[in-house]
Amino acid sequence: MTEFFDAFNAYAMTHPEVLKLMHTLFWVKWWLLLLLVFWFAYKMQQPVIVKSRQERAARKRRFIA
Repeated sequence: MTEFFDAFNAYAMTHPEVLKLMHTLFWVKWWLLLLLVFWFAYKMQQPVIVKSRQERAARKRRFIA
């Protein structure tokens, strides 16, 4: 496997478009990971928001009645 990486690195050193592509893919991967983390955090928080809205609506109905 190291032969493959040695060959790939030798090729990448002479072809800047390969390095640019690898750089772009690296940042795309990290932005997607960051978005995924924030999305999971949002989804974990969502049921709490829905429950608090229901409680607020129930409190309002109880107060009016």
